[in-house]
Amino acid sequence: MTTDIDNYFSISDILATQERIPCKIELPIHRLGYLDTSSESEDLLPGTKMEMPYWMAKALCSRKRHIVSVEQPKQYRESYREILNADATAYQARLRKIMDLSQNCYNEDTSKLTEKLDEVERYLFKSGQKGLNDFQRWETRQIEKLTTSDMVRNHRKRKRATDDA
Repeated sequence: MTTDIDNYFSISDILATQERIPCKIELPIHRLGYLDTSSESEDLLPGTKMEMPYWMAKALCSRKRHIVSVEQPKQYRESYREILNADATAYQARLRKIMDLSQNCYNEDTSKLTEKLDEVERYLFKSGQKGLNDFQRWETRQIEKLTTSDMVRNHRKRKRATDDA
């Protein structure tokens, strides 16, 4: 018998609950209009369609409360079955697209690009942006002193420890 407590530390469970799913607001939600970037209203109004993380949609669409209705994610619709049956190249293409976007958005507002990404994809995007910024600083000679990377420093320490033994 598994409970929610058993899955608390499960990486796959954590990643699954971060997945965003399409929802439709059924009842007005006051003072949360800022969650819908396409609206200027202070409240989320009935009929508004937006994506929410699974954990939030699950809490708002329960037997006791029916504040939102959950729509079938596009990944499970008939038109996307072929994509799901494809090999890993589709997923690699998405990661490549995220990295390309992160490398080609120097000194630009990226909030529109990253608002639909989940946490893992957002982390990948930020890592690409950091790499681009570091490269730009190196290329314009804003970084004067070369330093040893942590990986090389730790490798040397491990090598010395095995040589001493």
